[in-house]
Amino acid sequence: MVVKSIKGLFLAVFCLFLGSPSILAQTPVVRLIPYQNYTSKLWGYRDSVSYKTVVEAKYQVARPFAEDLSAAKNGNQWSFVDRKGVEVIKVPDCDTIGNFLNGFARIEKEKKVGCLDKKGNMAIPMIYSQVGPFIDGRAIIAKGDLSVLQRGEPIELGFIDNTGKELFILNCQSLQYPAGGLAPIAMNNKWGYVDLTGKIIIPCQYDYADVFIGNAAIVATEGKGGLINKGGQYIVEPKYDYLTFVSSKYIVVFSGSLNESGYPDVGKFGVIDNTSKAVLPQQYDQMGANSGVIFIIQNDKCGIADTITGKIIVPCEMEFIPRFNEGIAYYSKGGKYGYIKEGGKILTQPLYETADDFSGGLAKVRQAGKIGFVNKAGVLFIPCTYDYAEGPFNGLWMVNKGSKYGFVSSKGLIIPCIYDMALYQDNDLVLVQKAGKEGLFDRNGKVLLDCTYDFIDKFVSELGYGSSSNMIARVQKVKNGE
Repeated sequence: MVVKSIKGLFLAVFCLFLGSPSILAQTPVVRLIPYQNYTSKLWGYRDSVSYKTVVEAKYQVARPFAEDLSAAKNGNQWSFVDRKGVEVIKVPDCDTIGNFLNGFARIEKEKKVGCLDKKGNMAIPMIYSQVGPFIDGRAIIAKGDLSVLQRGEPIELGFIDNTGKELFILNCQSLQYPAGGLAPIAMNNKWGYVDLTGKIIIPCQYDYADVFIGNAAIVATEGKGGLINKGGQYIVEPKYDYLTFVSSKYIVVFSGSLNESGYPDVGKFGVIDNTSKAVLPQQYDQMGANSGVIFIIQNDKCGIADTITGKIIVPCEMEFIPRFNEGIAYYSKGGKYGYIKEGGKILTQPLYETADDFSGGLAKVRQAGKIGFVNKAGVLFIPCTYDYAEGPFNGLWMVNKGSKYGFVSSKGLIIPCIYDMALYQDNDLVLVQKAGKEGLFDRNGKVLLDCTYDFIDKFVSELGYGSSSNMIARVQKVKNGE
């Protein structure tokens, strides 16, 4: 990318550490998960398979596990709970804590930040304005008032290692994580590169400088972008209006006008390699990378090029190729839709009137005005016999025939279209209604409550994180006119 603002780049790095706990949650090695007691609103832990309570609900907060530890708060005391439900770390007095990431958890008190290690030691003292995530054993640190960064003013920034040793501190406007031993740094509104000792290796002379990918980095000066090597010599002189790496070897280049956000508007795209050799001529109207391929458009026709070889694997013959989901994309040709796999193999010929993305192993298609579903083998797995389909809801689709409703999944028709109403509920439940009576199914089509209830009102998961078992339901069933 060519044009970027110095303001906010440094702060954006720290968002990696402060993100949503659910994003940082790791794949469980043991089955313990948090759950919330519906009555007390407190949190505890239970087995995700047997649903046996291991730790009674006593916490005001219990986060999903990250690196096999869950942050929990009881009163004013934060702790980390292991997969056995044991409080293994008592967190020192603090205002907030973060989840563990790469062996460290951010801790803050009175706007001073440090880090705990997994032994509960204060590995990084709470003396910094900010500490970023540890990447390759190093974290960005800041000293001073962070608000000055928003105004483009300098502040003390540097790196600290995972032993707590400051590698260097420099007065600068922005600092990014290093790649190949060099980190982009901004001073006096210009960008250059610094090594891990704090020595400026490539002077701050560019309007923008990106991280090195291999032996090449994108830099910009006077509104034009090019490539430099680690010695600061140009591989490609600044002549493009926009550049971006699409793999470790290939770079999409653009010449033309940019929009207000600094991205390509009208012009021509091409691809070069990291030695400046042209791979795809600069003749394409649009270009973008997704799922390991480069989507190309020329004269309103779409094609695909490979990011590994740079070769065109699907010529510009399609009217439309949006993106790959689950390794498959739909395309349009001759007014009909089909599916294509990553790598360019045609999965289905253009047979359908409409097509949607794959989700949960199925993709919705329309043929002769009716809706059906294709599976990932390209087979019309569920025939086009439905009038309407809505979803997906975590891999489930509500389908309709006439005035009757049911549900399908990658297993086929799991709830037949015999109900007057069928609604997906949170926690993978399906509420149905027939002849004025309500019932309940699980996501596999198993009947949980037969269709004999006047209403099934409030369904709340005690587990809190996606299980359909141990539901609290308030139901009413009227018998004999009572």
